[in-house]
Amino acid sequence: MATWTMFDQQEKKQKREYRKGAPLTQVEHNKRLVAKRSVSHKILRAFVPKDIVEQFKYTCHAQGETMQDVIAELMEAYIEKNRGNVD
Repeated sequence: MATWTMFDQQEKKQKREYRKGAPLTQVEHNKRLVAKRSVSHKILRAFVPKDIVEQFKYTCHAQGETMQDVIAELMEAYIEKNRGNVD
């Protein structure tokens, strides 16, 4: 008759990717999100006057849209408008 110990049983189990009962820290979550999005997205940074940013943030929230989505739509509209003007 074969005997086994608790240690043998634990070795066979695969570990969870997250800590049971304790979710990922915010830093770990952000790193995974950036890695996942970097496949199909690119980070864009810009310095914009604070008052414009605050008004934009408020307006987007009031319309129920994210700032990211609105900026992407504006960029697409700009590209479409100037498609024939690019050398």
